[in-house]
Amino acid sequence: MKTLLAITVSAIMLVTGGISAVSGGQQAQASVQNTSTSSSIQSGERASSTDIKKLPEYETLKVNIDLSNYKPGITEDNANKRVILLKDDNGRNRYKSVYIKREKRLEIVDFQGGLIFNGYIKKETDTTTQTTKEAKASIPDTITKLPEYKTLADKADLSGYSAQIVEDNRGKRIILFKDASGQSKYKTIYVKSTSMVKIINL
Repeated sequence: MKTLLAITVSAIMLVTGGISAVSGGQQAQASVQNTSTSSSIQSGERASSTDIKKLPEYETLKVNIDLSNYKPGITEDNANKRVILLKDDNGRNRYKSVYIKREKRLEIVDFQGGLIFNGYIKKETDTTTQTTKEAKASIPDTITKLPEYKTLADKADLSGYSAQIVEDNRGKRIILFKDASGQSKYKTIYVKSTSMVKIINL
């Protein structure tokens, strides 16, 4: 009888110990999964960083688009190219930039107005304050070829000015012209259906 009781107690202890071990193992596994998930989330946050100011395409984007009105997001970044989407306050895609790294070529597309920039860019690694000001004061070829620029250039000396497209849709295009000190001096409004150019002296 004592032998049978001892065997029964031993069997109960083995079963209880096994359950505890299984339970402990599941808890440890759950802990590992939680840690892995946390690491994945943190990694995802780093990958979706929207700080584009140090990117070589940033200056060209800033010249062609008023970036203060849009939220940038890097949707693709590999050894060949980087794609940035700019969304408005309603979360709608307004602009897309595609930077081909090896060629240092940038395309900027307005989802409402089409291609607004397609050219080669170069990030200056050793610049002075003066050269930075000159870069900001330059007007890209994509703007100098527009009819509203030619109309304004016939009426005013735009040497040292910078230009920025602040709106470009199917109906009209608005460009802001700033002097070397960054002061807004002129605004052009181009009505596409009638090819009419309106110049405002600010």
